[in-house]
Amino acid sequence: MTQNTHAVKDEGLTGIRRLRGFIAALFIILLIFIGTGTLVNIAVIFKTRRAEFGAGHDMLGKAMQQQNQEESSERPDDIKTADSKDNRSSRIADSKISRLLSRIHSYTAVIEKQFRQKLIGSQMFVDEYGRFFRFIGRKTIATPNHSVLRTDQEFIYLTRFPFECELPPNREQIEPFFGELKTYLDERQIKFLCMVTLTKAYPLSFYKSDEDYRENIGLNNICSELKKLGIDYFDCFAELKNSCGDKEQWFYRTDHHWNIESVFKLMPALVDRLNQDFGFQFPSPDELYREQNFKSFQFPKFFLGSIGRKVGKYFVPADDFTYYIPDFPTDFHLDIVTTDYQRQCREGSFEETIVFDKWIKPKNVWKNRYAVYWGDDYPECDILNKDAVSGRALVVKDSSSLPVTAFLSLVFKEIKMVDFRFRKEDDKTLYQIIDDYVPDIVIIVQNTNCYFKQ
Repeated sequence: MTQNTHAVKDEGLTGIRRLRGFIAALFIILLIFIGTGTLVNIAVIFKTRRAEFGAGHDMLGKAMQQQNQEESSERPDDIKTADSKDNRSSRIADSKISRLLSRIHSYTAVIEKQFRQKLIGSQMFVDEYGRFFRFIGRKTIATPNHSVLRTDQEFIYLTRFPFECELPPNREQIEPFFGELKTYLDERQIKFLCMVTLTKAYPLSFYKSDEDYRENIGLNNICSELKKLGIDYFDCFAELKNSCGDKEQWFYRTDHHWNIESVFKLMPALVDRLNQDFGFQFPSPDELYREQNFKSFQFPKFFLGSIGRKVGKYFVPADDFTYYIPDFPTDFHLDIVTTDYQRQCREGSFEETIVFDKWIKPKNVWKNRYAVYWGDDYPECDILNKDAVSGRALVVKDSSSLPVTAFLSLVFKEIKMVDFRFRKEDDKTLYQIIDDYVPDIVIIVQNTNCYFKQ
């Protein structure tokens, strides 16, 4: 009897030791994860401070350059030579520091990538990582390639470094492709519309005015260049100002996309434009897109967006999430070509074909709720509205188009969506698709970055 009792005690102690070891291992992994993130944060802050006191900001840099040129013209040659040596030494030092920071960043990026992909329970660790930085009062967290900045209004933004907006390399000239496409479509008497969608740029409250915001994200340049080329465009910013007001309400707090509610409010103006300027005869959009004609599904604190998933659900609260389905009979056929080039078909109502509830049913806020329409981004996708009378559209898209095309499917007879981010090099070109599909209209539905020459 005594021996059995000792055996039970030994087994119990062994179990406790194993549990303690497991907890200790988890704690060590968490410390490593937080430590590597802290290194990147230190590197980011250090580099940002250097940029602030150097020529990091464009206006300050230009002013300093102009002032240096004026002073240099008045200096003797021996002083100029000494200055050039000092500048050369400074540039070499800057280059060495930049390479060191880049190396630290690349190492921690690899660690984090492996951590996210392979470690069981990685979501929990990212959540705790964000909780730790919120607890110590930090407003920024460095992640691979970016920093995440949190505002007092609990909005988070992607920035390359704090106080520097993520912008395309060249915001002065739009891609020549648009002019070439316009000529190609005119020769075939196919209509053409560019819908300039919006993504969440640097904190909206930092801009002095709406005009300042438009100028900084390049929207004014895009509209001006498209107008010069004779291309019709739909200015989403102007229309949203009329229908939604406050810019902060257009976007999710934790995601870079505009929200579904804003897109829904935009639809009457878009379809009215298609009727008035392009000769379509769709039902009255003011009647069709009334909220009374749709069922609204609302979920509080339900969606951790693309930016939020980099820092976890405790660094910033999850977004409320809303989506709509028609409250009237619909009949669709959906054909999808997935990213691994498998075909999927769906048949039935709007809810049975276009809505993918796999993103809604799970309670985990990490699920990509934004893909509730269509389920994901695909190389190619065709939707047939059996109840619609006419309208054949080819949509060149990015992810911002998901809710747009879902609501447009209610008026067009057919829509083909192509996303060239996921197409193979040997796939058909856009011009080949146009010739095969012969649409009534080609609509570009992409955010501002896609319009600029890279």
